[in-house]
Amino acid sequence: SPTVLSLFDAQHNMSVPLRAANHHKDPCHSIDTHTQILLAVLDQEYHSSIPLDPVFDSIIVYNRLQESRGLIPPVSGTSWQTQ
Repeated sequence: SPTVLSLFDAQHNMSVPLRAANHHKDPCHSIDTHTQILLAVLDQEYHSSIPLDPVFDSIIVYNRLQESRGLIPPVSGTSWQTQ
């Protein structure tokens, strides 16, 4: 926090806390971006003609997407999108 970082600033100017407070790298940024892209693709699938099929199963659509493009394979017997 800027308050704590200011304790280490001998000049008591805010340049050190601002620089230090803005230096943060999210280790999951790429994974989050990848997930957002997958969800956008999933949204396109759900808004296509595929759901008009009488045997449509959203879990199967999601699992196929995860198997083909996902970082982690789907776990059978679960339904992530309903949680």
